[in-house]
Amino acid sequence: MPSSILASSLVDHLHSIRQALGRLDLGALARQSGFLIRSPRKIPMPKFVQALLALASEPLLSLERAASVIGLAAGTSYSKQALHKRLSQPIEGFVAQIAVALFSQLGQSRALQPALQCFPRVLLHDSTTIALPTHLAAIFPGSANQCAA
Repeated sequence: MPSSILASSLVDHLHSIRQALGRLDLGALARQSGFLIRSPRKIPMPKFVQALLALASEPLLSLERAASVIGLAAGTSYSKQALHKRLSQPIEGFVAQIAVALFSQLGQSRALQPALQCFPRVLLHDSTTIALPTHLAAIFPGSANQCAA
């Protein structure tokens, strides 16, 4: 696939994601997840989420790089210390709620209905794994093979 076609396709996908995000109440989702307690003073939620999407393809991230991309998206400066304060457990729930809301919009899309018509239902499986801290391994041994690996 020529790079110009790939770039055009990527721009189209990013545009459609931005439109889908525009239909979501990101502030309400952030409050429901506990990620947002009061109104954001510096970075609006849509800009924060757009920056997170822009960072999704980066193979190696630092707080400094993430903060600079978020600051660029919002048109302001943003420090790695401020970002570190925001990176708490509620952000996982917030991002998960965004994904659920975006996928539910796909189900309502008329363009996808013919493609999915032959299936009685479509299930998405998340195979994300999160490593347990080593001090909890004895309490929650999980699954292991005969070699305990």
